[in-house]
Amino acid sequence: MQGLTSIINFINNSYLASSNAINFIIMLLILVYIVKKAHLGEFFEDSITKVEENIKKSDSVKYSSQKRLNQARDMMEKLPQDLKELEDNTKEKVEIFTQKLNKDTDNVADKIRQNIGKVLGIEEKNLSNKITLKASKMSLDRAKSDLIAMLKANPALHEEFINKSIEELEQVRL
Repeated sequence: MQGLTSIINFINNSYLASSNAINFIIMLLILVYIVKKAHLGEFFEDSITKVEENIKKSDSVKYSSQKRLNQARDMMEKLPQDLKELEDNTKEKVEIFTQKLNKDTDNVADKIRQNIGKVLGIEEKNLSNKITLKASKMSLDRAKSDLIAMLKANPALHEEFINKSIEELEQVRL
């Protein structure tokens, strides 16, 4: 103990006791002691580890975001070309559709024309038959009236006409 007393006396009597250097060293020793007792070193290490993990996660997220941003930029750069290709394809499809539609329309129009031609032909025949029938009726009526007038004018023809009709009926029976 005498050695410790001599060290304390030396410190009290010397320049060191009045200087800030010894106070600073004592403060550091007390701080180290407190840090060891309070386990602040482990707390700082855990904090540093968590900060490092967060930095790694943020780097990973940053890399992923940068990758998505680059992909989006690539898509944006290709967008005008893709739109032009889409427009060209659309024009081709519209052209093909228009040609097909025109062809189908022409086919339908041709079939309609053919059907109209057939209907007109049928109607012409019907009209022709009606006219022929009417003309035949008029001819028969005229022939009948002429025959009646002739028979009235010459009654002998009436008897001759009846005899000829009987002869013709007898020939038909044979």
